[in-house]
Amino acid sequence: MEKWKTIWICAIVSCLICGSCSDKPTTIKVSTFNIWLNTLGGKLPPSQTAKVIAASQTDIVGIQEGQIYVENGIRHDHVPEIADSLGFHLFDQGEGHYILSRYPIVDSTASRYGVKIQTAKGKCCWMFNCHLNYIPYQPYQLNGIPYGDYPFVDNEADAVRFAWEARADVVESYKKDIQECMKEGIPVFLTGDFNEPSFLDWTQEAADAGLHKIKVEWPATKAFAEIGMGDAYRTAHPDEVKTPGYTWTPLPGEREVHDRIDFVLFSGCEVTDAFITGEAASTSDVVVSPYPSDHRMVTACFKF
Repeated sequence: MEKWKTIWICAIVSCLICGSCSDKPTTIKVSTFNIWLNTLGGKLPPSQTAKVIAASQTDIVGIQEGQIYVENGIRHDHVPEIADSLGFHLFDQGEGHYILSRYPIVDSTASRYGVKIQTAKGKCCWMFNCHLNYIPYQPYQLNGIPYGDYPFVDNEADAVRFAWEARADVVESYKKDIQECMKEGIPVFLTGDFNEPSFLDWTQEAADAGLHKIKVEWPATKAFAEIGMGDAYRTAHPDEVKTPGYTWTPLPGEREVHDRIDFVLFSGCEVTDAFITGEAASTSDVVVSPYPSDHRMVTACFKF
């Protein structure tokens, strides 16, 4: 009897040390973060960008605008530095796109759009990250704000046409890879700065409330929804009028169009929460000041 009591006590102590008797994480947090010209845009040290990621307590984050810049003869390559400071694994997708992960990265697609991440013994997920074309930007076209040599538009059909012409090729390429990975039957995530709003936000109800000029079924988010990907933030906060969840932009601007263009999409798991990290309590759930980016960070929590 004393022998079994000793074994039982040791088992309890082991569980307390490990945090759980199971090697399966109960929750995975996935984030998207445009770090604004490899942290140079906000004119703050890279450590402030790392502070935003740390404040979210995320596990996996898709990084956009991590391109290497040379300024005054100095080469700025801050994403590896940020990953090291957080103790995260790093995958360079190319063209300034990165995936940072608390868990080991064990594989990638041939396109480097996505990576397979081992979240626990025998448990994996696929993580994709993208940055869609920034121009023409349809909310500016609809609101008469000059941005590149593109005409203004005043109707849904033209807004959708310009959006799809700008981003269709990349969206279709990502869809192809994501659908292949979905066949494995494990969770799949897609993060990114879409430079395009969501069809779930620009609804007739939102237009009637004065949040947007008109209703628009934006094609990029709709294309991913059609292959079975959910929108984590809008799943957790289904009322687009009461909780618009703007990620663009913390910066002031007299003619700015504030919108939600940064997304965490998912399939094969359940959303438990989603929140925004930004510059002030009036706009964000988690506040970091001074805030280093022109995009707020989005984090979603998943039962995994």
